[in-house]
Amino acid sequence: MSIAQTSQLLQLILNSAVMMVIALVWWGVVVFRLNTVSNQMQRLNRRYRRNLPDDGQPRVRSRLRQHRHDLKIRYRLTRHSVLMMHYVLLAQMASLFLLSLRALVNSNLLITMALFMFVTGTAGILLSVALALMEFYQLNVLSEHELGWADTKPVPGAMGAVGPQYQLTPQGWSQT
Repeated sequence: MSIAQTSQLLQLILNSAVMMVIALVWWGVVVFRLNTVSNQMQRLNRRYRRNLPDDGQPRVRSRLRQHRHDLKIRYRLTRHSVLMMHYVLLAQMASLFLLSLRALVNSNLLITMALFMFVTGTAGILLSVALALMEFYQLNVLSEHELGWADTKPVPGAMGAVGPQYQLTPQGWSQT
């Protein structure tokens, strides 16, 4: 192997190693998020079971049921994001292994396979981030629904200098 080829191989290994570190950091973030959502679900299930007997509060049970459904959706999205990151880490490790093997075996096919694994891992990270963003969006929708902001609609023709003006009332937002 020439000096130029060795230099290029080291750059490819460094790129894969940096991507592996990024993947590990993101994996830690989504695993932490999964644990948080899981704990929320456990607390909500305990609260739901406490309110299960007919205690004259069907509205509370209905809200708990809706909240539990929303948390299940968030949990599912986060779990898929974590699963995708496991595949990404495997792809990045395979890429590093193939590049290291290339230093021992003089085969250009190993570099092609390593680049394919690198690109696959990068696409997996993007998919994992997209799933996490969908979960964050679901969290926003859930928060707005809990605060009563879900049905907020601006009144047409009531635009101020920076947009419609709203104020919080017991029924939700009203325009001022």
